[in-house]
Amino acid sequence: MPPLARGDIDAFFARAFTQLDIEIDGAKRAAAVVATQGSPYLLQLIGHNIVLRADDEGRVSSKALADAIAASEADFESDVCRTTLAALSDRDVDFLVCMAQDERESRISVIAERMGVSDDYAQKYRRRLIDAGVIEPVRRGYVRFAVPYLDAHLRTYDEG
Repeated sequence: MPPLARGDIDAFFARAFTQLDIEIDGAKRAAAVVATQGSPYLLQLIGHNIVLRADDEGRVSSKALADAIAASEADFESDVCRTTLAALSDRDVDFLVCMAQDERESRISVIAERMGVSDDYAQKYRRRLIDAGVIEPVRRGYVRFAVPYLDAHLRTYDEG
């Protein structure tokens, strides 16, 4: 499933928060939209956590927003990232850990070098992970994560 458009997420948040008498300014709502990374599940988690953290008058402070996003990211990592990794082979995860060393996108030849394998060997894992919806091609020879926050999760996973 492709990511949801930011405009659609913003419209959903605006309508839902108005219906629930939640007062959140445009800049905070925009930050919440960005934090979803287009994920329908993150949209639900972030919206839910914002509502839970609004004060008694329905206002959302900067701290409440930051706490809502952090709680949503933690839930998403637990529910989605860990489950995604559990379904993969150790070598698939090795590929992803090597990929997580980069910002935004990774070059296949660099991933292969980090793994200590040939480019052809790395291409097999690239294909498997694309087919599984975990990564996506950016342009020839480059990939990026398709699962929100998986790169950050893998950075802590690799440290732990």
